[in-house]
Amino acid sequence: MPPDSRGFIGVSFRTGAHGTWSDVFYLRPTNGRADDQLRRNHAVQYVSDPEFSWSRLRQESPGVYESYVDLEPGAWTSMRIEVGRDDRAPLCQWRIATMPRHQ
Repeated sequence: MPPDSRGFIGVSFRTGAHGTWSDVFYLRPTNGRADDQLRRNHAVQYVSDPEFSWSRLRQESPGVYESYVDLEPGAWTSMRIEVGRDDRAPLCQWRIATMPRHQ
């Protein structure tokens, strides 16, 4: 894989008709172990399109909707997303674990 390769996996939920709006979690495996700390800090990301795009959230709330996680490209990754609601706002959490590749 070329060193400048990038890619991401998106998991969309709470999606409107024909994809007009949705909440999405992104995993960016090549960012997880990048040499650049800022890029590593963008390894996982949440967006709520179209109103709260990644660029808007990054500009208005830096570091709140993105975070570092130790992702390894090519490794099996387990992700658990919990979506619920509390009295004040929607509640979304994720847990991510990189596991050894199955033989």
